[in-house]
Amino acid sequence: MKIMLLGLGLTLPYSIGESEDRSAAQLLLNPEHSRCCGIYHRISDEGPDQPTTPLPASEMPRDRLCVRNSDSTRYYFAVETIEGGRYTEYLSPGEELCTSGNPGATGTVSVFESPEVLEGCSRRIPVGQREEMLRYVDFDRCFWTSNT
Repeated sequence: MKIMLLGLGLTLPYSIGESEDRSAAQLLLNPEHSRCCGIYHRISDEGPDQPTTPLPASEMPRDRLCVRNSDSTRYYFAVETIEGGRYTEYLSPGEELCTSGNPGATGTVSVFESPEVLEGCSRRIPVGQREEMLRYVDFDRCFWTSNT
């Protein structure tokens, strides 16, 4: 799997350790990378052209807040928690964007047509969950897993 450290533009390989089950593998970075960034964007499991397979909801880490693009179009997404900053990224279909937060806190996931567009769709969700945007509709009328 490759990851992108947000804000740095670095793409790095990662190790899945001894686990044979890729879905249960932990992200392992060297100490310099883990100190600078708790935020990562999963690019792919096998290579640059392979789709991202997110963890099942039952295996979602309690300190992660994620948004997944389940639409068939590429959109501009944002994730933010009350403790941290706002992280943005274009996501192709099937990709997700995550940030870290305190379990029990809430955060916001948002989607826009592009960075220049002010109106989009947002949802408040608890840290430890993933929200999927199923279909984009202008003016905060998007279809999300939590409202369909």
